Amino acid sequence: MGSRKISIQVGKGKGAKHRKRGSSSFAGRFHGQDERGLGSLALAETRKAAEGGDAASQCLMAKACLQGAGCARDAQAGAAWYRRAAEQGSAEGWFGLFSCAIQGLGMPKDDAEAFRACERAAELGHLDAMANMGLLVLNGTGCQADPARAREWLEKAAKQDSAEAQYNLSCQLFREVADRAARGEAVEAVNGFQSGAAERDAMFWLHKAAQQDLPEAVIGLARKLYARGAWSEEAARPGGWLERAADFGNAWASFELGQLRWHYAQSPQEKKEALARLLAAARAGMPHAEYLVGNLAVTGQAPGLFRREGLAWLKKAAAHGVEQAKIILELEEAEGSGSR
Repeated sequence: MGSRKISIQVGKGKGAKHRKRGSSSFAGRFHGQDERGLGSLALAETRKAAEGGDAASQCLMAKACLQGAGCARDAQAGAAWYRRAAEQGSAEGWFGLFSCAIQGLGMPKDDAEAFRACERAAELGHLDAMANMGLLVLNGTGCQADPARAREWLEKAAKQDSAEAQYNLSCQLFREVADRAARGEAVEAVNGFQSGAAERDAMFWLHKAAQQDLPEAVIGLARKLYARGAWSEEAARPGGWLERAADFGNAWASFELGQLRWHYAQSPQEKKEALARLLAAARAGMPHAEYLVGNLAVTGQAPGLFRREGLAWLKKAAAHGVEQAKIILELEEAEGSGSR
């Protein structure tokens, strides 16, 4: 499944439980609490409260400075405001300081300081900090790597509905199963949907993250189910995990969904919808999608696509090494030469 990434979600420390399709939860960039920014009057009032020692206002000032919301962008000032809030025991202040230190925003990039700030925020109950602690400890970022301790942090955040922690915990569990299988230990844990406690736990957490519309989890769950041969006519119907993965723009999911829908299509409209999925995968540069779209168009089966478009897709597929496409193009050339 996907690689582990630091998830910087600076907000109220509750985690992003409800996500819109198409949004990435692992953005790897600073996220402010109020992306609309503060108006000049609100900013003045916030600054006054912040200077008076209100930690929540200090965090808002940090976001405003980092984003340039209602004021000039000033990363150094933003980091300073977070530090002031953190010194007062604000979990959000500590997590904001972590986000600055891990990225080098307004201060030198410092993994050790980032770890200390994230750990303090996590200890104060900041959910996104807990999720990130799992990754920091797992990767040994600013600390000694400790898989067992990392798993404890991920489990703690996952049980509080952090989609990022649920996904990363599932990745870690699948990795542990694969490592054991590679060593010849507990091979039964990777054979079959219901065998092996670690794999069952991994699937459980992956499913939980996917239910929150975390793109990586949706795509990962679709791949896992596909690998188990769990597709049938049901998989081609609307609303399934494969369609949800395709809706996130995943080329593999679009291709598989397009093939399934084409196979089960009963009407011209259903074929048109299936072709749209195949075209999405082809436009993303997937060679076998290019070949399939080209072949359907050349043989007159693709509604709305001309033969010349089909040949163009076949040429792209051939350039990407698809042998079937090369054969069809060679036959087309031979037939063209014979007709002259």
